[in-house]
Amino acid sequence: MSVDAYHYVLTLKNEKRKLYNRIGFFVLLGLTLAICFRNYVVNDYQFRLNVFYLPIAHLIFLFLFFYYRKTQHRFGLEVFFIMCISISASQSEYALTGISFLFFLLYLLSVKTKLVCIGDEHILYPSFPKRKIKWNDLNNIILKDGLLTIDLNNNKIIQQLVDESANTIKEPEFNKFCNHLVLKSQQLT
Repeated sequence: MSVDAYHYVLTLKNEKRKLYNRIGFFVLLGLTLAICFRNYVVNDYQFRLNVFYLPIAHLIFLFLFFYYRKTQHRFGLEVFFIMCISISASQSEYALTGISFLFFLLYLLSVKTKLVCIGDEHILYPSFPKRKIKWNDLNNIILKDGLLTIDLNNNKIIQQLVDESANTIKEPEFNKFCNHLVLKSQQLT
């Protein structure tokens, strides 16, 4: 189901996004140094020459990264991860390629925008993997002062801060809609 098919879509705050970007930067620095070291150790002249290409390419992309940071054309560290993956794969360094790809996936999972999608059938919660919460599995769901609280039947509670700058949802309307669906599902069981 696409996001448009849901009645409400809430964007959750990712308060650690800045930290994840810093960690990603240092991981990229380590991967770049590992690729450069590996190229330098090889006795082939062409591979030794590649030691200088990778940092220069990273510097160019770093300049573009900071230059476009405040525009609509901005890009993240994904470009640098893809560069490390492609360079290490082209040099048949499969261990470095695997490590780069693993860190690339972890980075993507940590900085992605987390959306809670609420529809007539279920709630789609952005865990890994995405979790479908059916209405009959809920005691209650409330949005109050930017805090989304999902109370499950098995006495577990999920609480997340909602990014109010990305959401223009009226809380009373949202709570009424969710309360109606919870009561409806409880009457059916």
